[in-house]
Amino acid sequence: MKGLLLKDFYLTMQKKKFLLIIVCVAGFLLATQGKAGIAFVISYVSVLSMELVLSTFTADEFDRSIVYLMTLPVDRSLYVTEKYLFSFLCGLIGWFFTTVTCMAIWPASIMSTTVQSAVVFAILVVFQCIVLPIQIKFGSEKGRIALLIMIICGVAMISLFDRIFDSFMPAVHSAIDILAGLHPAALLSGGICLALICVLISWSISRKIMNRKSY
Repeated sequence: MKGLLLKDFYLTMQKKKFLLIIVCVAGFLLATQGKAGIAFVISYVSVLSMELVLSTFTADEFDRSIVYLMTLPVDRSLYVTEKYLFSFLCGLIGWFFTTVTCMAIWPASIMSTTVQSAVVFAILVVFQCIVLPIQIKFGSEKGRIALLIMIICGVAMISLFDRIFDSFMPAVHSAIDILAGLHPAALLSGGICLALICVLISWSISRKIMNRKSY
């Protein structure tokens, strides 16, 4: 595990220019949009940080390097586990530093920033739980096409839901009232449990896909 993490870390460090661009764009957005752009900047940095793992898939597939990796004392389940761990570590680092930066710039809005960053992180976990199985299934090139199709379908579903949203308003308000009545600790515990379940399901799917692949 340690060797795989170091491999992906050194591969990621080769993209210093890309990391610098992320920081510069995030700084520009914070300077131009102010507090109104906190949620977008946190999600922007977090998603791009987490997506750095996709470049490691490309490196593993280049010149069939993954065949060599599988000859080492590394099984396929460990390979999948490392990709999930590295992906979430990258996303967590980007999310944490962006959140802390926003709190430092606008200390009066710490509570608002905390809520927004928590929502962004929850969406981030769900997004990555969908992306990683697709990436492992289709590879780096086909995976990007599959991901694009998934995004288009998601946008279409959101557009369709927006048209029929009014008919669901009573149910939405009831759900919000129920959640608002819960203790924050209960909400946090429930969110963590739900996230862990999503990650576990996604990891199990990815592991089965990886075990069925032939190189």
